[in-house]
Amino acid sequence: MSKKRVQYVCQSCGATALRWAGQCKECGEWNTLVETITEARSPVAASPGWVAANQPMPLPEIQADQFQRLPVANGELSRVLGGGIVPGSVILVSSSAGLKGQPFTPGYTAAKHAIAVLTKTLRLELNGQPVRVCEIAPGMVHTDEFALNRLGDPEKAAAVYAGVAEPLLAEDIADAVRWVATRPQHVNIDLMVVQPIAQAAAHKVHREG
Repeated sequence: MSKKRVQYVCQSCGATALRWAGQCKECGEWNTLVETITEARSPVAASPGWVAANQPMPLPEIQADQFQRLPVANGELSRVLGGGIVPGSVILVSSSAGLKGQPFTPGYTAAKHAIAVLTKTLRLELNGQPVRVCEIAPGMVHTDEFALNRLGDPEKAAAVYAGVAEPLLAEDIADAVRWVATRPQHVNIDLMVVQPIAQAAAHKVHREG
């Protein structure tokens, strides 16, 4: 006999919750959560699609209905993802600054910390499902776009990397993502911190000259 599961569905935005609350945490509307009884979700069986999912595939070759989607508790996240997460790997790129903090950048640090917490939450929610949830936290990566967009001034952007012999490049992070995504399907890299040799911490970088 299949098990029943009780959840509460917001009649305004469709978000789901495990417990009733007066206000929906997603849309902020009051008294919109309605108790709903559904069949308990059973783990999605491993399929040829899951085996293939740990190998890179060109986007044009992926069909939207190729995999069963797994909804998550955050209704808005499921909506943005087209109904849920597909079997394979969820790899979120955060920053080493989000793990231990970084002075003078509270907004940036908080945003990256949120990614780290989201990764841990998804790992808990998707436990037992054929989905690996991984976080890659880069340190100093030299990209002109990042520093310039963040600081808004070419001279300030150049000063970020001044005296650092070999900061990471975007290609280094892409290689890390590829490596994590192509591990055997039973291997989950929870967290990978990638920093240049010159960087011992978010706030401690060796500079020459």
